[in-house]
Amino acid sequence: MAKVDFKELAALVAGEKERVEVRGFMSTLEGRRDFKKEISLTDLVPHSSLYWQNIIEQIKLVLRRI
Repeated sequence: MAKVDFKELAALVAGEKERVEVRGFMSTLEGRRDFKKEISLTDLVPHSSLYWQNIIEQIKLVLRRI
C-alpha cells in the first residue's frame, strides 16, 4: 500500500515528471514495514495513457467539489 501526492501523480501521468516519490508500508511475516521510494509509470498497474489521463481528470472534478 502506498500513497502519492495527487499533483505529483498528475505530473507523472502527463509526462512532466519521470519519477515521483511514494510512501507506504508492506505487511511481512515480521509485521508492518514502512518504505519510501521513487516510482515511474512502469511501476503502476499497466493501463493505457488515456486511462490514466481520464482517472486524473475525474479526480480533479471531485476535488473541485470539495
